[in-house]
Amino acid sequence: MRLGYARVSTDEQPLTGQCQRLSAAGCEKLSEEKVSGTARNRPKLEKLLDQLRKDDVLVVDAPGPAGPLHVRTAADRRAHHRKERRITVAQ
Repeated sequence: MRLGYARVSTDEQPLTGQCQRLSAAGCEKLSEEKVSGTARNRPKLEKLLDQLRKDDVLVVDAPGPAGPLHVRTAADRRAHHRKERRITVAQ
């Protein structure tokens, strides 16, 4: 399954464009989060990572290069903890 993660930094920023791109990329489920890029606590991302299964693909449309990097790092930590081979993060 392809799952999408969209994030913006403030409540004033729209998620519409990111969600449209994720849907166009074939994501069957979307998770949206409005939290600063410097925030270490991202509850919706953590919940989404908990739902991933072995062959799922997480597609990221988050602002800046640090967005996908943060998601990939969190996914790698989670996969290692669960002793899974890998979780694919596409952008």
